[in-house]
Amino acid sequence: MPSDRVRKALSAIQDAEVIEDLQDVVDTLENLTSDEIAVLANAAMDNGRKFMLVWFLNRYPHAIPSNELHMNATEEWWLPRYKIDQFPALNLERDPDGFVTVDLWHTRRGSRGPESFKDFRTNYPTFFLGSRGLVNDSLDDLDEYIEEAEEWEDPEEDFVYVKRGRFRINPLLWFDDKSVATLRTDTMKAAVVASLVNSHESFKQTEFDLNKETDRVWKKSLYYKTEVISGNKLAKELRLDNNCVEESTIPLAAGYHGTLTVDVSGIGGAELPPGSAQFNTKSVVIWNVPGTLLDEWPWERVWE
Repeated sequence: MPSDRVRKALSAIQDAEVIEDLQDVVDTLENLTSDEIAVLANAAMDNGRKFMLVWFLNRYPHAIPSNELHMNATEEWWLPRYKIDQFPALNLERDPDGFVTVDLWHTRRGSRGPESFKDFRTNYPTFFLGSRGLVNDSLDDLDEYIEEAEEWEDPEEDFVYVKRGRFRINPLLWFDDKSVATLRTDTMKAAVVASLVNSHESFKQTEFDLNKETDRVWKKSLYYKTEVISGNKLAKELRLDNNCVEESTIPLAAGYHGTLTVDVSGIGGAELPPGSAQFNTKSVVIWNVPGTLLDEWPWERVWE
């Protein structure tokens, strides 16, 4: 049973909105046992708390072996403004050829179905979350997205299970894609994005050509947002609506294996043009799971 201070720290790691929320807890974490170090360091890594993880690695260099570090698909792991020089293993970036190696988490209802990602469907969109912590944060929404619970004889089949895989993909949209003006200078990528947006259900009865639209329309369609950090307004990454990624042959033919997406729930949201409905979660789609898989870990039950 974890001590009170460890339970408090675990709660803070899970719930903190900014690193300052953790400071009071961090100051109490002295004379930790090796087991407590491992539990808390792994919780920081699983939940995508990069700077909390750095704090642990500074104080406890062996808290997590370098070969066990996650390559989370969250902005702290990928954006240059979060670069930490003394821990290059936590500063992820594209390969020289534009590919990324990344850890992603997939959820399903029950333990039935393919055991390995190698047996997943090829040329088919599969949705993942970018950290283990995002799975915990999104359980209510995942209950709606994944297969509905059925009346199995085995009650275990009603539970949510999660599996981590490591993939190498050439992403269509990634964390460094934050400007529609820049995106449109890459004519091949822009054409693929436009084709996927145009495949949305709401455009099936209309003539819509995103390539003929203004930057304003592109921004809306790709969920362009900004945030203020230290007084500076910074652009967030561009993402596709989850209802725009079904036509997997389009990106795969152009050499793209995955993309950042937003998840719009409900029939009403699915029928509205991209950017017109609020989204619940952010995810990553891979169009060829078996063909991009590097490594995988066992299925785990998500304890609610």
